[in-house]
Amino acid sequence: MFNKNNHFNFMATKTKLEKLVDEATALEIAVVAEDNEATLTEKIKTKKQEIADAKKAEADEAKSKKIFYWVKVKSFINDTDTIEAGLYQTKTPNERLERSKKDYVEVFAGKVPDAKLFKIAELYRVGIFNKGGDEARPTAEILAELVKEL
Repeated sequence: MFNKNNHFNFMATKTKLEKLVDEATALEIAVVAEDNEATLTEKIKTKKQEIADAKKAEADEAKSKKIFYWVKVKSFINDTDTIEAGLYQTKTPNERLERSKKDYVEVFAGKVPDAKLFKIAELYRVGIFNKGGDEARPTAEILAELVKEL
């Protein structure tokens, strides 16, 4: 292959290492001078697995998105059944609770905000601190103690 100046154009083919460096760079992996084909291949494999795991976790969370209802007074959940005041969780929306005034029922999609969770915990006398008040308990632990299935 000659260009217009009659110079031979070499069609540069990339080595396997160069291709791996390009792929690693595209995946935002730090490439260091000591990297060789084996280490880059392993880094790329690990990064791709991390990306796949993150996508799967995101999809799982979207599927299992929980809805929390803070029921402040005894409320109807359908035409005949009632529930007592408390914090409830479900994966399917409850139309009756969704329609309730915020004064009676508060709805949280996915997560109860920490400030609200602490307020609910205090209301139902669930401890929010460990070690004599020096350290806050993990919110997941507090939530597990408060929440009931709907």
